[in-house]
Amino acid sequence: SSPHQSAMLLDVAARTSLQPKYDIVLYGATGFTGQLVAAYLHSVQDLQGQKWAIAGRSPAKLAALATKLGAGVSSIAAELTDAAATADLVSSTRAVINCAGPFSQHHAEELLGECARRGVHYSDLAGEGFWQAEMATKFHQVAERSGAKIVLGGGVDSIPSDLGCMLAIDALPGEGGPIQARAVYTEYTGSFSGGLHHSGRAMSRARNEGRVTAAMEADPYLLAPGTTGADSAVGTADGMPAGFGWGLSRRQPFFMGR
Repeated sequence: SSPHQSAMLLDVAARTSLQPKYDIVLYGATGFTGQLVAAYLHSVQDLQGQKWAIAGRSPAKLAALATKLGAGVSSIAAELTDAAATADLVSSTRAVINCAGPFSQHHAEELLGECARRGVHYSDLAGEGFWQAEMATKFHQVAERSGAKIVLGGGVDSIPSDLGCMLAIDALPGEGGPIQARAVYTEYTGSFSGGLHHSGRAMSRARNEGRVTAAMEADPYLLAPGTTGADSAVGTADGMPAGFGWGLSRRQPFFMGR
């Protein structure tokens, strides 16, 4: 072959060798929410033929989950306090899903930061607004430079609010004009998951540490500093009608609106 063809082949070989082993790595896969996400990834048609792996701190728990899911599921054991192990995990994939919360307490910053620096996409289920704000401030420009897409709190509370509203509207017959939706809370069954309880304790700890203030909790623009003008005469930035207040002993902003 010609020198030009040889150079092209070497370039292709070099780029191929740098291709990550996985398309997605799911960290925190053995927790309550992590197992639900793992089962979905294993069954969803769009991921058939794609390479993905479960990850977490406990090799034994990961092995048990891999056996439960069935053939073809790889696992990666890594402590996020181990910088080298975290770097190896991130460099092995195109995208990371993190289900190991509370994120402000379980070293998610190390995982997110490594993704931001390496151009690896990242999403989590964080509901800790103060931590999300800290991460956006610290890593936004880093992710812009690397090309990493960072999605904080992906899917948090979307089932009762966003998806529930969408399904109700889709069920309406015909193609009418604009639809006005109003949600009415009456009662629910079930309870909070352990992860949500832990997140609540993490928020309490953050208040005691001064990382969360009353002004931050009341600010619907916490994750979009400098934004103004979304409020109107008929509603507020958190999606509730003007003058809305919970019929509880403590009036508070609508936490799903963040």
